[in-house]
Amino acid sequence: MNVANESELDLNLLLTLDALLRERSVTRAARRLGVTQPAVSHRLRALREQLGDPLLVGSRRDLVLTERARAIAGPLAQALIDARAALRAGSPFDPRSSERVFRMSTSDLGEFVVVPRVLEVLRAEAPGVRLFISPAPADPAASLAAGEIELIVGPPLPPQAGLVRQVVGFDDLVVLAREGHPAVRRGRMTVEAFAAQGHVQVSTGGLLVSAVDAALEGMGMRREVAIKVGHFVSAPFLVARSDLLLSASRSFARESCRHLPLVMVEHPLKIPGFDVLMTWHERSQNDASHAWFRALAGRMTLACMPRRKGARG
Repeated sequence: MNVANESELDLNLLLTLDALLRERSVTRAARRLGVTQPAVSHRLRALREQLGDPLLVGSRRDLVLTERARAIAGPLAQALIDARAALRAGSPFDPRSSERVFRMSTSDLGEFVVVPRVLEVLRAEAPGVRLFISPAPADPAASLAAGEIELIVGPPLPPQAGLVRQVVGFDDLVVLAREGHPAVRRGRMTVEAFAAQGHVQVSTGGLLVSAVDAALEGMGMRREVAIKVGHFVSAPFLVARSDLLLSASRSFARESCRHLPLVMVEHPLKIPGFDVLMTWHERSQNDASHAWFRALAGRMTLACMPRRKGARG
């Protein structure tokens, strides 16, 4: 790329190139930028001409990056992230007039329990702000560093340079059962009754699922998993229409009981609770809009969580 052509790459072309390299699709890039597909196609032709490289090749649905495009992608994405952070740093943020898009990652538990509360506040205080939610990425630290997501709410991530973490709640494990379940006596359930029932298990349950089975194994007992599902949000519906039990976080169980004929009982196994954290990249630390949003997400998360035993205030 010669100096003359380099000087002709205006901001719109750079933003379009970044979107194309991320999405690998003209249609998705147009949707990401909020412009028409022909506009993106026109800019792609201009980019190819000015850079002297096809950049993306293949079918319309699955474009493949050339070697030149691969070399550009990382530095360009980082430059745009740094530029946005620099422009926002120290600038006042007015939520009522903002049209900012926040990209947050959380599990389906977070989508069910926390996100509706966040949306209520956004509707009242920041009607132009949009919120894009995505599941946990394969490499959360890399996604935060690349600006693909800006905030993660959920279990702790391993400590890593460049990441900032804040505890925003505490949760623990309870049992969900249908109303009138024979294993629930006077609002309680014994370990023997718990182990004797069929169970719904969520395949993404992670450490919580292992903790339940490990605790039972330590007592010389085991449970029967009658059905495995891929998401937490479907599990309460199965419990409500059967004698199956579900071990779930208290915040999720409490919200489920508001919508379905379910009862929540203390877990008969003594499994320690866990912290819920927000994680973001240090680049966003002094961004006024990001600080406003993470304060909101933190308040709403805390409002959903049970109070840690012995905690005050």
